[in-house]
Amino acid sequence: MDQALDEALERLRGTGGEVKGGGDPNHGPMAAEALVALGRADAVVNWTDRYRQVLGAMPAATAPIAGENWREALGVISRLGDWVAFFRAKLAEGPWPAVFAEWVGRLVRGTVSAGSHGLIRTAHAMRALEEA
Repeated sequence: MDQALDEALERLRGTGGEVKGGGDPNHGPMAAEALVALGRADAVVNWTDRYRQVLGAMPAATAPIAGENWREALGVISRLGDWVAFFRAKLAEGPWPAVFAEWVGRLVRGTVSAGSHGLIRTAHAMRALEEA
């Protein structure tokens, strides 16, 4: 992965899915990856520093998502921190392509919600990982 993208993602660590005050989605990781893909790695870190100022914090995990209860957490925005913790654990267990293959079929029906940002974010992440 590009060093500028790594730096941008590190600077975005801990931010949530929306800007402060809610409503507008956090485009930070997607925009940083797109800038690198477009050959503008030189602009990524400065852009990220400015953009981070408008972002809210990632909510804390409150109730673990386990193999048997994942469906009840689908679409529950207050469970964002739980989903992040869940997928961090899944990615620690195995390679990202295997996690993707296991979960894409389960989650694809929800891709039209929230402006398809989950799908778009996943595509940006996969492109960056493939480049790495």
